[in-house]
Order: sequence, then structure tokens, then C-alpha cells
Amino acid sequence: MIGILFATQGCSLPEAKQAKFQKDSEVVIDELKSLNDFENAGIKWSARSFDNNTTNILTVQLLNGKDLTDNETELRNLGKAALTIVNHSIENESDYDKFEVVFVQNSSTGPVTTAFTKSFEYSLDELR
Repeated sequence: MIGILFATQGCSLPEAKQAKFQKDSEVVIDELKSLNDFENAGIKWSARSFDNNTTNILTVQLLNGKDLTDNETELRNLGKAALTIVNHSIENESDYDKFEVVFVQNSSTGPVTTAFTKSFEYSLDELR
């Protein structure tokens, strides 16, 4: 009986709010890739729940930018530009509590792959 009671009252995963694009998402991806000649770009949404509080997150991932700087301020500004493109392309940006950009730089030499990942978080107020 306890197992059944626990199963019915257990944690449920929060449902992520999907971005509602005002224009073709592939056009937005192309705009993101052109920011720094990125090999690829992606947009995803997720929700995290802790202690009955749900946080909706919109994430932009940018892969292998050409001559990408390691200067924190410049990367943060580039991330802000990327999220600004996305926020101007969706109609429900206010559904999100947090905005995140993840820069990924991968390189391979033979069987060895190295990766560098750097992420930045922003609030909606920072992006307006």
C-alpha cells in the first residue's frame, strides 16, 4: 500500500514550455550560425523543478565558432546577441525564467577529441 501511495504522490517531471517561433526556426538557426561562422547552432527548452518551484530555461548552443575568443566579456556579449536574435524570433520569451548560451568548441586529432564548453546565463531584463 505504501508503494502505491508513494507512486501516486511521487515527483512528476515539469513540462517544459516550448518556444513559439514567429518565423521559420531554420532561418533563426542560420542567423545564429552567422554570428561567428559557427559550424552549427541549436535552440532547446527545458524545465527544472526543485522544492515545488519550476524554472523554465531557454538554451542556445553554438558549436565550433571560427576564431572564437576566450575573452569572457566578449563571449558574454556574443551570447547576449545570440539570445537577442532568438527572443526577437519567438512570441513567448516571457515564459522563460532563465536564458542560457553554451559555447562548444570541439577538435579532433586522430582518435583524440578535445572539447571546450563555456556557458553564460541571462535574465529577460538583461536581454531587453
